[in-house]
Amino acid sequence: MDGLNLDVTQGDSFGFEKYSMCKALNMVQSARRAFASNKTRSTKFRKTQLKELVKFLEKEEKALCTAVYDDLKKPKAETILHEILTVIKEAREAVNSLQSWMSLME
Repeated sequence: MDGLNLDVTQGDSFGFEKYSMCKALNMVQSARRAFASNKTRSTKFRKTQLKELVKFLEKEEKALCTAVYDDLKKPKAETILHEILTVIKEAREAVNSLQSWMSLME
């Protein structure tokens, strides 16, 4: 991580930045451990992750639309069409194609 300032002791008066950076670093470390364990290599694991992503997007559609509007002033319909539904479609396609894609790697 050369050149990257990962000093998590800095933050605003509420500790938001500090908390967010610590949480992000923990998530990255956890993901690296999972990858190193080869847990992520199976078709089953990958399909489960993609299906969970779809569930999350469907469940949190309203919150995602609100966040995108607050940050970018993008209308709800545009967010659903261009952001959420696009990712859902791609994730479902990946679930359906994953087995054949992985067989190409063997």
